[in-house]
Amino acid sequence: MGVKLGNGKWAIKEDKLLAYNDNSGRFFNKEFDFSRGSSATYVAKDGLIKTAGLQETNLVNNPSFSELGSEIITNGNFATDSDWSESGSVEISNGSANFTITSGSFAKISQNISLTNSKTYKLTLQVLGDNSGSNIYVRDTATGDSGGLQEVITLAEGTTDYTFYFTANANSNAIYIKRNTSSGNYQFSIDNISVKQVDPNDYWTLGTGWSFGDNKATNDGSGYTNIEQSISNLNNKKIKVQFDIVDYTSGTIRILPTYRQDGADVRFSGNGTYTQIYTSTSDLISLQTQLFVGSITNISVQEIQADTPRIDFSDTVKGALLLEPSSTQLIQYSEDFSQWSGINSSRASILKNQVISPDGSITADRLSDADNSSNYHNLFQYLTFTSGNPYVFSFFAKAGTSDYVNFYLDNGHCAFQFSTKTLSGANSSNCTYTEFENGWYLLTFYKSSLSSTSRPISIYTGGGTSDSDGSYIGNPSKNVFIWGAQVEAGNYRTSYIPNHGVSGGVTRLADVCNNSGSAQDFSEEGVLYADISGLVNGGSGDKMISISDGSTQNAIQLLLHNTANRINFRLRSGGSLDVNISDYNFEQTDNLKIACVYKQDNFSLWINGIKRVTDTSGNTPIGLNKLNFAMFNGTLPFNGKVRELQVFTELLTDEQLEKLTTI
Repeated sequence: MGVKLGNGKWAIKEDKLLAYNDNSGRFFNKEFDFSRGSSATYVAKDGLIKTAGLQETNLVNNPSFSELGSEIITNGNFATDSDWSESGSVEISNGSANFTITSGSFAKISQNISLTNSKTYKLTLQVLGDNSGSNIYVRDTATGDSGGLQEVITLAEGTTDYTFYFTANANSNAIYIKRNTSSGNYQFSIDNISVKQVDPNDYWTLGTGWSFGDNKATNDGSGYTNIEQSISNLNNKKIKVQFDIVDYTSGTIRILPTYRQDGADVRFSGNGTYTQIYTSTSDLISLQTQLFVGSITNISVQEIQADTPRIDFSDTVKGALLLEPSSTQLIQYSEDFSQWSGINSSRASILKNQVISPDGSITADRLSDADNSSNYHNLFQYLTFTSGNPYVFSFFAKAGTSDYVNFYLDNGHCAFQFSTKTLSGANSSNCTYTEFENGWYLLTFYKSSLSSTSRPISIYTGGGTSDSDGSYIGNPSKNVFIWGAQVEAGNYRTSYIPNHGVSGGVTRLADVCNNSGSAQDFSEEGVLYADISGLVNGGSGDKMISISDGSTQNAIQLLLHNTANRINFRLRSGGSLDVNISDYNFEQTDNLKIACVYKQDNFSLWINGIKRVTDTSGNTPIGLNKLNFAMFNGTLPFNGKVRELQVFTELLTDEQLEKLTTI
């Protein structure tokens, strides 16, 4: 029987998509050459949007700056009266250092330790205090106040844990804790002292103004300075970089444009999680501050193996091979709506990173009206289009306190009501919705022609068709959540293309899947069977699956035709088009189980359990040796979803064909 692919038994190995051998041993293990050359997303089994080929391994060492060296302090829990030098009114007993200080006296404990100049250390200790207001001095030198650690603890009632980060200098040689008083009596105890080096393996290189903190790296706003880590063999790899900004005050931070192939200068500000996808031009991950005051943590760098087939589960539990044409995402910030130009007019209000998005991260924004005036309360963005061409605008929305979300493409309007799952508005016939996990809806607006080259897209709350111009009395308490906006040229939406700030757009290249099989896998009679669906009904050229001899001389061709609803079976033998039969009774975007049957003077086209068309005259091709999701030369590529593909090298009975193709 030849090659079999899919039906829930998908296998991907490097850049190969593998056919499989079933239990009967009648199918051969074969490989399809697959390429795409760019990152791409798909809907995974769990219903979340994921990046194909994203490797699980984080290439960054010590990503949250939490890695510590071995303990430097000995007897830090004061289990014995050893290792510490004691002066004044202090006694080590019962598992702690106990200070009893009267007016005019002092007490000190110290331990000589070895610290490395310019390295950062984490000191933790516990203070048990009975008298508030007492100041305890913690330093890293026993000879004076010139060390890197100079902290003052104001004693509070009860037990308190303290943590300090400090950078050692040439004078750092001890840890000592001291209290002296000119008046008053104080009692307190010290316990559980620990000193460990931060980033002990020196993974990170800190520029001016950077310092390690509590599981983060902090910058004090000192101009333009970098924090970097070397990563072997990162150069020329497609990577996904992600990091969190916390404790933000001012300034920006960026990935150096010279270290990314696209040269994009994308700057980040505000607390939140930030993502970039690019091809590295260096074996470094380097973040540069620009008067940045704040901290970063949870830095990850993951390789993306771009030439990875996508098994998409958006409409099947068994998965389908997703094959799409090239498409360009025109929106510069597809997830950070605070960057849209319409925000600057104070019409709408955006709170970033409020809820879990359709990709499982907390990156979805909350959209609400800016005030209660009678105004255009819309979030909008102007884009550059080619006048007269078709475009598709799509985004994900989730109900907040508003039951509606409204959206515009050019001068066309749609509204979606969450509670009833209904579309309304003047152009609702051009809009669709798809339900996703966790209350999310993918809303899509198609327009066949735009009125001019610079036109807006917009999103707002409102209340349906009566608010179609965006002008209504606002209500700041009404809100919706939005994520993953996309605008692309064409007459149908393709899979989500993230853009985190690259001007000019981000392009996902076409999926190419071809060159499977050999002469032994095919015969001069048999069945080409496919369980497929197209991405669009007609238009955009013919979409073909073919078996051929590497030319147009001999070929079996299954086409989703350029004409809507037309499914076409062509057979070429010795350069002659011997069979050309079609059916017009199914939309190409439907779930289609199609069988093209070929034997000398016996040809038929089966669709969804029915023999639709026959032809009783014609020769069969010879020399078939290649199975492609396109013509032999890669033209007329198949764009759509492939749930299963089989090539039978012998004829099947009508009963078998009916069973095979029945939905």
